[in-house]
Amino acid sequence: MGRAALRENAILAFLSGPSSMMNLVIPLYLVHLGHPVSLVGLMIALGSVASLLSRFAVPRMYRPERSRMLLIGNLAGSILTFAALPFLPDMLHFGLMLVVNRVFMGITTTIFLARYLDMMVVGADRRQAMGWYGGTQAFGYTTSNVLVGLLADYLGYVAAFMYGVVFCAMSIVALLWAPELKPREQSARAREGEVVGRRSWLHQMADPGLWGVMNVSFWNNLFHLTNVSFFPVLAAAMGLGPAQVGLARGVYSGINAVGRPMLVVFIRRLSLRQLTYLGLIVQTVLLALLPVSHVFAIVLVLFSVFAAARAIVVVSNSSALAEEVDETRVSRGVATSAFSATSDVSNIVAPLVAGFMASAIGVHTMFPVVAVGAFTCFFVADVSIQRWRRRSAVLAIS
Repeated sequence: MGRAALRENAILAFLSGPSSMMNLVIPLYLVHLGHPVSLVGLMIALGSVASLLSRFAVPRMYRPERSRMLLIGNLAGSILTFAALPFLPDMLHFGLMLVVNRVFMGITTTIFLARYLDMMVVGADRRQAMGWYGGTQAFGYTTSNVLVGLLADYLGYVAAFMYGVVFCAMSIVALLWAPELKPREQSARAREGEVVGRRSWLHQMADPGLWGVMNVSFWNNLFHLTNVSFFPVLAAAMGLGPAQVGLARGVYSGINAVGRPMLVVFIRRLSLRQLTYLGLIVQTVLLALLPVSHVFAIVLVLFSVFAAARAIVVVSNSSALAEEVDETRVSRGVATSAFSATSDVSNIVAPLVAGFMASAIGVHTMFPVVAVGAFTCFFVADVSIQRWRRRSAVLAIS
């Protein structure tokens, strides 16, 4: 890995923690304040709606030559909102500030992904590059899971929210040493501006490769979010504390961080679709088993295997984003916005559905019902997309 790649991955490690920490700190914080589980799901979904809406601004906003300044500006806004959140106990004002925070972080992560893809030189090993991207991102998640849980347990929730302030500031410092990228050729830039502004945007979205990536991303993230968002609630029922929740999440993210770059050799031996099915089937089984695992050591084992399965899907799907989406048809801004927005949609659906089901049938029963239902929906959608891909290939040949 060259110096430029090391620098960009360091920036990614810094900003990934603040990007993901809300899925841990919000459930813990709201339960600490005595709010019901339904409000936990509502707040997480509200933040996800804000992130989703932020993605639509990126195709018009993003240009390689101004990506650094866009990142710095949005990270500065994130710092202000992270600092304000723990001092807003009223849920209306807290929710509004959460929305602003998620808009800033949503734009930041989408722009960074587009910048990262634009930095790949012609002939680069894209699977290796995306493996490092996924691993570095998971490393950032690891620091947030471990540190936020420990900070909340031993120093309080103000300190937990200040984690976001510190790591966003570190991202800005690292970006000050990073150069702006070279602008695209004028034809490519004009094409992207034209596409986003007119119905050609819909034409770009009609790509089976993009929809295949989006389908995997949606359900893989739904498994992940159901696990990490409602495990704190399940853990409270098991008698586990915030530090144990943070440790479990830290193990989960740590395995993702170490495993994703190392999976490249494994990925080259199987097709991306085979890897996707392997990872999702394992996650289905483990999510269903989690509520019956009352011993913390067993929970750690399940989290470890779940993390490895998720890592397989993340790396294979990130590689599919770089390899299977038609770059001559789908611009970088649209592809990364759609990819990121898909996770946001699952972030909205998972907390609302899982929260409602947990309230109706109990949190223990909710986990296996969501697991089986999610995999069934993924399978039906994947079969439909593969048929579409085959029809498109036939039409292209004829």
